Formats: sequence, C-alpha cells, structure tokens
Amino acid sequence: CHACDAPGAPLFRQQRPPRDGVLTPTAQLSRPVIVRAAFTSAEIAEVDALYREVMSADAQMRPGEEYTQHPNCLGSRETCHNTVLLHARRLVDAKLPHILAKVVRTMCAADAERGWDLLGDPRVAVSLRVLEYHEYTRGGEVQDPHHRDGGSLVSMSVLLNDTGSFTGGEFTTRELSGETRHYDLRRGDAVVFQSEKYHSVQVVE
Repeated sequence: CHACDAPGAPLFRQQRPPRDGVLTPTAQLSRPVIVRAAFTSAEIAEVDALYREVMSADAQMRPGEEYTQHPNCLGSRETCHNTVLLHARRLVDAKLPHILAKVVRTMCAADAERGWDLLGDPRVAVSLRVLEYHEYTRGGEVQDPHHRDGGSLVSMSVLLNDTGSFTGGEFTTRELSGETRHYDLRRGDAVVFQSEKYHSVQVVE
C-alpha cells in the first residue's frame, strides 16, 4: 500500500512527487513502525477471498496465454510471485471499503507517531496510490537491495500468512550503514515505512 496526502482528492489518483528531503539519505535513516495485529484473521480472509476471485476470473480468460489477462492482474501466469492490483478499477473501493479505510488510518497513525509529517493533517483526505496483493511461492522474492516505492510517500506491508506455513520470505530494509535489518512479523502485523527507504522480501524457501 502506498499513500500520499491529497486534500479533497479521490482515492487512487496519481500522486505528486515526494517532498524535498524525503529521498535518500533521509528515508534510509527513518525507522519503520511495526503495528502488531493490525489486521484480524477475518479481515485477512476477506482480502484473500478477493484475491482468489480475481485470480479465478483471470484463469478463465484465454487460458492458453502466458501472461495474465485480467485487468487487475500483473505479469506472467507461470511465476513464483503473483501480483493483483486491488486498487485498479477501484476494486477495493467497491468490495472492501472498510479494509481500505483501515489501511489509510494505519498509515496516517504511523506517520504521526514517527513525526514524518509526510501525509499532512490526518483529518484531511488521504489518497492511496496503489494497493497490491502479492503471493510468493517457493523461489519468490524481491531481493533488489535498492528497491524502493518511487513516487510514493508512505508504504505499508502486511503479513497475511502464518509464519509456520513457510520459511524465508522475511521483510527487510537496507540501512544507510549498509546493514540489512530483518523484521519479526506475525500474521496480521504491518510494517509502515517511508516509501523511499530501500526494502526487500527475501526468497521464500
């Protein structure tokens, strides 16, 4: 989930560039916020069901094609990393508006807690740039050490699986010192961070 401040604007518009000073090294020095039990099992089940609905619909569209056909899907069908764009065509607005609202509240609260002041006054409408569902199977990863969410201000990643169901796949950030920092997340936990901070998902084993 990537957010920006947008007084009076609808959700999911294209956001403006980050404010001066948000880029490296300021973002690399920033500390992410861990929000324990940010989302309940019931809420996760709702998001999972929406993901499966989209993937099922895609499977019925030109099944012989190598690449996904559904407008909310991204990439190849034969992959260990599937991505569904829940924000596209305002899908999450229509299907899960309460989840969308909670995402925005959680990111605004973390922004205020750290004093980043990237999302502005929390009483003002916030625009969510993208909301993506990522499924990693064995071999799936995003290990680019310089991966960042360019064009966004604040990002959030939520663990949707029980940690006992897989190995690897840790969320990590790269610090200004070059250190790779690992985060101990459990199902439903969220990590909120400045979007320009380098972050990765280690390979799922």
